[in-house]
Amino acid sequence: GFLILSRVVDSVSQRHWFFHSRRSGLKMRSALMVAVYEKQLKLSSSARTRHSTGEIMNYIAVDAYRMGEFPWWFHITWACALQILLSIGILYGVVGVGALPGLVPLLICGLLNVPFAKILQKCMAEFMVSQDERLRATSEIINSMKIIKL
Repeated sequence: GFLILSRVVDSVSQRHWFFHSRRSGLKMRSALMVAVYEKQLKLSSSARTRHSTGEIMNYIAVDAYRMGEFPWWFHITWACALQILLSIGILYGVVGVGALPGLVPLLICGLLNVPFAKILQKCMAEFMVSQDERLRATSEIINSMKIIKL
């Protein structure tokens, strides 16, 4: 009975938390996108040469998205640790000492994820650089087409 009740409470509280963190993240992301667009409209010609369209699009697409994800990631750090501790406690209470050997593979898999996460982070940084170059080239082509057309 206690396991079912704990899962129901966990599920309901997670959905509530997920909804509110995503909603506040969307509000943050929208506000940042509006601020970047307004700033872009106020840029002088010399400032526009320093900041490419690709760079500004990266600010809007990636940085605003990351800031919008902040409330969710901020709370998941402590909530995940608390959930793991409570789950281990409940499992230990139900199964006893037999639950502890089952945690060893879990810890090993967690430690094996660290190098893969570093590789993924490096790949994402390279992707951002190439995306900025691609957007810069596309913007330059479109601007050249406008000049030729006029």
